[in-house]
Amino acid sequence: MTKKPAKLEMIASVTAQFCENYGLKQGFNHVDFDHFIEEATPHMFLRQREWQDNCDNGTDGEGKELPRGDKYGRQLLPYVPVNQRGADGQKRMCTYRRLKGNGEARMVGDVSAGFGGHADKADVLAPTVHPQGLVVDNLGSIPDWAATIMANAHREVGKEELRFWATLNGEMYLVNPTTHPEFFQWKFEGLIIDNSNDVGWLHLGIVVSCLVHPDIRITSGEADKLELMAPMTPRELLDADLPREPWTTILAEYLADEPYRADPLV
Repeated sequence: MTKKPAKLEMIASVTAQFCENYGLKQGFNHVDFDHFIEEATPHMFLRQREWQDNCDNGTDGEGKELPRGDKYGRQLLPYVPVNQRGADGQKRMCTYRRLKGNGEARMVGDVSAGFGGHADKADVLAPTVHPQGLVVDNLGSIPDWAATIMANAHREVGKEELRFWATLNGEMYLVNPTTHPEFFQWKFEGLIIDNSNDVGWLHLGIVVSCLVHPDIRITSGEADKLELMAPMTPRELLDADLPREPWTTILAEYLADEPYRADPLV
């Protein structure tokens, strides 16, 4: 029987050299989002995920096999902490445990406070106006990377990984950031670089937080992949004896040290 070819999944990346030149360091990086996108755009590209994850880098000078994956590019991965205020007014993050269905065996059992996935070809949006005001014939072929990142965040959080339920006219309805933006407030937080493991060094975490209206009920949209846990503040998450994924630790440490208080109620 002929083996079916692997699915050609195209995902967005930025060159590793640009990340280094831009000054991104291990851990959480404070940057201006608009400036980052403007500077990074010439260095962003779409490439097959299978190759980016698994290309062979050979061995080091002593014959030790190097980690697999495209060392020249970092895959763009919007990482969305979903927050909601409780009756006490305290803002807490949705947390979840990764299950076997998530497709990444190395992360099964880890606790996470970030939702989202790779920005892929389906998320790519083109600008309606050329950023330099130029008139061009192929404007539709120029990705608007800021809009693409947000389209990915809306899709992953609002239509795949989570379900948001609102009571409208006495009835429960599914809502999402695209159809009912009034229930969601977005804020760019920064970027995550994590070279501590074989997964992290292939990615660039783009942290965009989502504050959800307190009246919205949140459930899992992928019961085989993620199990929702009790919401926690960043400090509660850090103090809990839980097997956190590295990005979540980086995120929680940043949020616990920052004024996790200034966002207005939606």
